Amino acid sequence: GPLTKNEENALHSDIKSRCSNSNVERYVEMPVTKEQTEDLKNGKIILVGSKSGRSNCELLTAATRRKYNSSGCWRWPNPDTSVKIWVHHIITSVIHVTCCRNLPGFPNCCEDDYPEYCECEDIVDAITLNQCRAPIRTEIVAEDLAENGTTISVKQVFSYNRDNGGSMKIDVEAHNDYEKSTMNFNDTTTVLQRGDGPCTVINTGIPPLQIALDAAEIKKAHGEQISLYDQTRQDVVLVSSEEVPEVSGELDTCQNYTSATF
Repeated sequence: GPLTKNEENALHSDIKSRCSNSNVERYVEMPVTKEQTEDLKNGKIILVGSKSGRSNCELLTAATRRKYNSSGCWRWPNPDTSVKIWVHHIITSVIHVTCCRNLPGFPNCCEDDYPEYCECEDIVDAITLNQCRAPIRTEIVAEDLAENGTTISVKQVFSYNRDNGGSMKIDVEAHNDYEKSTMNFNDTTTVLQRGDGPCTVINTGIPPLQIALDAAEIKKAHGEQISLYDQTRQDVVLVSSEEVPEVSGELDTCQNYTSATF
């Protein structure tokens, strides 16, 4: 993951100079087999790092290679006293996620005890792995200004639904002159509700998965409280249209719908 500001400042000057035009991230090494390295090269999913869960299932790490510049190697003297005196060290950079696997005889353990994790058997490619990387809930508190100029805190909850390709619901509590708002969207459609009024349907291209990942990264980098200085204001108007909205599945949360555009 990304380094904190203190970690970036503590880097050696040579690293800062060589990586001045790059994003520096933190990695850990985990041993894998030659067969697993070959699977990674071919874009497959590997499972590593089994650890006992709190009941009759286990947690593992599902991983697949990154798209670009994901492999490298070097050779160095063998630190052991084995027969071979030279080590060819091969490393592959991966994206990964924790997943759950039921132990034999306990088919519902993951669902009951680890509902926040995907089941390992459901992660079959990079697409399903990415869907499982997104946390199902991220809560962030953002600073805002009250009418008298004092600072207030506004809670916003990001809820990611992995089913049917993924959807996102963002709940914002009422504050100042703004009613409680809910924004529910998938890759093509956004349903916006303010207070208890009817819902407005907008054709958009907002990717729920990326929003879920970005919200988690922002919270990790900045903490739960987002200051005014880390926010950018954007003002838009909703212009009603004559389209008849069609809403189904996870987005169908209202009794009445109207169509609009930004």
